[in-house]
Amino acid sequence: MPLRDLFQAPTIAQLAQTLEGSTRASRPPLVPGERDGLLSFAQTRLWFLDHLEGAGVAYHIPLAFVLEGRLDIAALHQAFAALIARHEVLRTVYHYEDGNAAPRAVVLTRNLPELEVLDRTHEDIESLAAHEAVIPFRLESEAPIRVRLVRLGTESSLLLITLHHIAADGWSVTLLMQELGELYARALAKAPLTLPAPALTYQDFARWQRDWLKGRTLEEQADYWRARLDGAPALLALPTDRPRPPAQSYKGRSFSFALDGDLLARLKALAMRTNTTLYMVLLTGFAILLSRLSRETDLVIGTPAAGRGMRETEALVGLFVNSLALRIDLSGEPDTQTLLDQVRSITLDALAHQDLPFDLVVEALRPEYDTSHHPLFQAFFCLIDDPAEAAVLSGVKITSLFAETGVAKFDLMLSTMETPEGLHGAFQYATSLFDEGTISCFARYYERVLAGMVGDPSRSVLRLALFDEDGRRALIAKGVGAQVVTGSATALSLIEAQVARDSDAVAVVYAGEELSYGALNSRANRLARRLKGLKVGPESLVGVYLERGHDLVVALLAVWKAGAGYVPLDPGQPRERLGYMLSDSKVSVVLTQSGLLEGLPAGTARVIALDRERLERFADDDLGIRVDPANLAYVIYTSGSTGRPKGAMLS
Repeated sequence: MPLRDLFQAPTIAQLAQTLEGSTRASRPPLVPGERDGLLSFAQTRLWFLDHLEGAGVAYHIPLAFVLEGRLDIAALHQAFAALIARHEVLRTVYHYEDGNAAPRAVVLTRNLPELEVLDRTHEDIESLAAHEAVIPFRLESEAPIRVRLVRLGTESSLLLITLHHIAADGWSVTLLMQELGELYARALAKAPLTLPAPALTYQDFARWQRDWLKGRTLEEQADYWRARLDGAPALLALPTDRPRPPAQSYKGRSFSFALDGDLLARLKALAMRTNTTLYMVLLTGFAILLSRLSRETDLVIGTPAAGRGMRETEALVGLFVNSLALRIDLSGEPDTQTLLDQVRSITLDALAHQDLPFDLVVEALRPEYDTSHHPLFQAFFCLIDDPAEAAVLSGVKITSLFAETGVAKFDLMLSTMETPEGLHGAFQYATSLFDEGTISCFARYYERVLAGMVGDPSRSVLRLALFDEDGRRALIAKGVGAQVVTGSATALSLIEAQVARDSDAVAVVYAGEELSYGALNSRANRLARRLKGLKVGPESLVGVYLERGHDLVVALLAVWKAGAGYVPLDPGQPRERLGYMLSDSKVSVVLTQSGLLEGLPAGTARVIALDRERLERFADDDLGIRVDPANLAYVIYTSGSTGRPKGAMLS
C-alpha cells in the first residue's frame, strides 16, 4: 500500500475501502538464494567511495552510550558474540581482484569482531568517542563493526560501537540495539542465546535488487526522476565564509541547538491542521531557510528513505536506506499552508519511487561531473530517533553521547530529533566552507522561521522574519554605523575622518600582519608628496603594478591624496596587454616593487620601486589637496567588444 493512501484516507473507514480495492504491487518475491557475493547498488557505491582518499570515514556510523549501573561484562561479551553470529553482514568483507567487474562480498568464518574492554578512568569521554569514530575500516580484510567498552569506574562505562555504512543504516541500528538488549537479558538469565533466525540475508536482497532493477522496471523508475529533476539547479549557492575548493575534503563539524517543548507542540499542532507530519513541517522550514539564505526559489534537498518496502526486509540488518532528491518550488510568494501542501505531495511521490538507488538516479540524470560538491543536492535533512531508546540493558541506565567525527558528506546537513524536553537539532557543515559563527546564525534563523510558520501561516514564507526586533535593530545599526555619508563625501575624506577618530584601529590585515589607520595614513602621505614632486595631480593617472599586500593599499590611497587616479596593472597579465594599457592611458608614473620590474613593459612612464624609495624624508601629515567627488578615481580596462581593451573611467 502506498504511503499516500494513509493521507488520502485519514479515517479507519476510508482506509478500509482503500485496502479493499487495492492489489499487491507486482514485484518478484524476495527468497533465499545462492551466496554469489553480489553487492547491492548502494554497497558498490560506498566501496568505491571508500577507495577515494578521505571519503571512507565520512560513511561511518558512530554510536556512543554512557552506561550507569552494574553491568555484567561477561554477559555483554556473550550478547555481542551472538549478535555477530546472527547477522552475517556484520562479518562480511569485500574483496576486489583485477579483472573482476565489481568487488565480491565474502563472509568471515574466523577472526570475528569481539567486544574489547579498556580501562580509561581519567580520560575525557567525548575525546575517546571522537577518536574511536574516525578509526578507518579496512573493508577488504576487516569486519565492518567495531565494539569497545571503556570502564570509567565501578558502575560507569562508555560503550563505543562503530559501524561502516556499507553494512548498516539507521533502521539497522535500532534493530541491533533491541536485539542486544534481548540477548543480554538471556545471557544474564543463563538462557540459550537464540532469537528467531532471519529467513533471509542481506546478500539475498542484493541479488534480488540487481535482478529486479533492470530493463523496463529500471527505465520506469528512472523516468520519474528524470522528469522531476529536469532543469534543476546543479549547485545551491549558500553564503559561505570561504570560496568552494576544487574538491570535497569531507572535513566537517557539528553545531547543536535546541528548540523548546512549547514550539515543538505548536509545530505538531500545525502538522495536524495541515494534514502533514512533523517531518514535513521541519523540512519545509529548512527549505524556507535555504531559500532565504541563497535567494533561490528552486531548491533540491536530500533526505533519507528507509528503503524497506517489503515485510521481508524489516528484520534485516544492512544498507537499505536510500537518498531521495526533493525538489521544492518557493516561487510566487507561497504561504505556509500552500508550501506544506506542496512538500507533502513531493515527499509522498518521492517515497513511492524510493526503490531506485541514488547512484542509479545520478547515472540516469548524468549531471556534469564536479568534484567540488555532492551531485544533485548539497543540503540534506533528516528526522531521526535516539538510538539509546532502542537499547535496554537490565539494571543499566543508557544515555546517548554525541561523537564528533570531524567529517561532512554535504555542504550542510540538518538532523533533528524529538526529545522529552523539545526538539534537538544539529547542523553538520563543511569546514572548508563555513565557520561555526555562521552556522550558529543559521540555527537562530531556522528557529525564527519555524516560529513564523506557526505564528502566521497565512504570511508569505519568504517574508518571515529571520530576526527578532532587537536583532533587527542591531543589524541595521551595524550596517549603517554612526556616520551618515553625504553626497559631498569621498572615499578619501571618509578614510581621513576615520584616522582622526581612531588612528590605532586596524585598517589592513595581510599575511597575519596588521596596519593601523594611523600608519596607513602616514605612509600614504609620504608617498603622495613623492608623487606631487613628479607633477602628479588631479585628473592625471598613475599606474599601480603591485601584488596584494600593504604596499598596494598604501599606493592606492597615496594616488588619491595626490589628487590623481590610478590604473590597476595586474602582474599576472601578458606583457602585450600591459604595454597597451600603459600606452593608451598615458600614465606618467608607475608604482611597483623591484621584484616585479622584469615583468613591466618598457615605456615612457617614470617607474618608482617602492622598496627602493627613501620615503621617510617626506612629511607624513595630510596634504590638504581638495578632491571633488567628480574627479577621476581610477581607470579599469575591460576586454572590449573589438578585441582591444577599453578603459572605463570612474569617479
